[in-house]
Amino acid sequence: MNYPKFPKKPPTHAEILEEIRRYLDLAGIWHYKQWQGMGSLPGVSDIIGIYRGQYLAIEVKAGKDELTEKQAEFLDRVNLEDGIGFVARSVDDVITHFEIGKRKKSL
Repeated sequence: MNYPKFPKKPPTHAEILEEIRRYLDLAGIWHYKQWQGMGSLPGVSDIIGIYRGQYLAIEVKAGKDELTEKQAEFLDRVNLEDGIGFVARSVDDVITHFEIGKRKKSL
């Protein structure tokens, strides 16, 4: 009997964020969730941390969400100052990013 296949619901921002934070915990990468609110820096990334002595900023996006101008400026500034700043739409993006970083550092 053929049963209808239901499309898988895409993960929410909160689900992606939780999965990324779980990976960072397992990898031993110090980080925290930056909560937005009065007094926070406009465009500051969702996850802030330190990786191998470098400032880390990960902006989490779900679905078709795009970076705001302030978020792009924040990530640009982090990278300009020799930090690590990028957008992640899944934990796979984070894993891939750090694997690339490990290869670059070992050369």
